[in-house]
Amino acid sequence: MANILHIGYSSAPPVAADLSSLAAAVQTSLDTNLHTLYCAELTQTEVIATDLSSDSAAVGSASVPWSGYVGTGFVSAGSAILVNWSIGRRYRGGKPRTYWPAGPAVDLLTPSTWSDGTVAAIVAAMTGFKADIEAHTFGDLVTTSLGCVSYRSGNLARVDPIFEPFTSFSVGTLVRSQRRRITASSF
Repeated sequence: MANILHIGYSSAPPVAADLSSLAAAVQTSLDTNLHTLYCAELTQTEVIATDLSSDSAAVGSASVPWSGYVGTGFVSAGSAILVNWSIGRRYRGGKPRTYWPAGPAVDLLTPSTWSDGTVAAIVAAMTGFKADIEAHTFGDLVTTSLGCVSYRSGNLARVDPIFEPFTSFSVGTLVRSQRRRITASSF
């Protein structure tokens, strides 16, 4: 599984070492905030940070693998917990969201819904993750916020993509599907 997250910054374009520091911080934060929610079968292996300011901008990575903490009993490879992100602009079309891997079957309230405790735990994990990444310095890189990037307006490509910071988020109670996302190779 892979998630693509965008992080805004207010400094000059970062160098590879700064992006590696950011990637390590993301990986540590995911470990700190999420590993206790996942089965041991789930292993997080690498974070890659790519500067999108130009076609030849720097790339950094961190690879300090961690595995889930709770026993076994993974729901299924296609199941996910959905985090819906809000931005300060209204528009038609898909909204920013992140599909996080599902936890163990004991986290289910019904076969199609997560328990209230699981939703509360994901809200706490996302709050912690967001706080760990936003408004921090990684070498000379100064981050501002998690967000999304708008590359299109209507059916036309934007000359300059727009970064939209996340203003809030919510966690859905329904078990969501990664069915068509599992083999996507957009990274």
